[in-house]
Amino acid sequence: MTTSSKVGRRFGQENDGARKRALTCLALGLLAGLLGGCASTRVANVERFAATIAPPRAIRVAVSSARSSDPRRELLGVEMAGRLQEDVVAALRKTGLDATPIDAGPVRPDEAVLHVTVTGVDPGNAAERMLIGFGTGRDQLQARIVLETPQERATVLAFQTSSRNSSPPGLIVPGGVAVATHKVFNLALSTAIDVTWGANDGLPRRADRTAAAIVGQLKGYYSAERWPWPRLVRG
Repeated sequence: MTTSSKVGRRFGQENDGARKRALTCLALGLLAGLLGGCASTRVANVERFAATIAPPRAIRVAVSSARSSDPRRELLGVEMAGRLQEDVVAALRKTGLDATPIDAGPVRPDEAVLHVTVTGVDPGNAAERMLIGFGTGRDQLQARIVLETPQERATVLAFQTSSRNSSPPGLIVPGGVAVATHKVFNLALSTAIDVTWGANDGLPRRADRTAAAIVGQLKGYYSAERWPWPRLVRG
């Protein structure tokens, strides 16, 4: 074999290796996008009432879950209520508001109470989201929120939230990519399925987004009532 032939063969092998690595990255990127999907949190049925008292000194957070005819979902609702309470308290404290769980002690006359009820929870199916998409197997967390003023305990703000995963089309990989990446992509796909198969994998993210939506609505109400909002909040 001539020197030029050896160089050409080596160059071809290196070129094939680079192409396979590039296609593998493309396939893994496509897979990551499909696994992540896109999420949305909607706020509906917002009711606001003018407050006749001074702004609360602090907010107590009480999160519960509605009863369900499905024992599994009812248990999951209780679990998500606990997670959501932690997220809401943390999100409010991050803004600079004084927030504590309802069970931290007796409610003071100058503390407002934020009632959050988990009204619907669906863990979905991670495998269906990845392989089928188009909304199939999506997870969802729904809640009803009511803010009561101090002293008179009058409802001044009420709304509903619905946070869900809106998955794109399922896993469709071009044949050339699948062939070029060989076992590498098969291994990545197998690993991804194992990782995403876990139940409730997306619900913690739904709780985070629900907490963010609650803070957004509270900020809007404070602004409308000209109540002081902590300066730590930006945006």
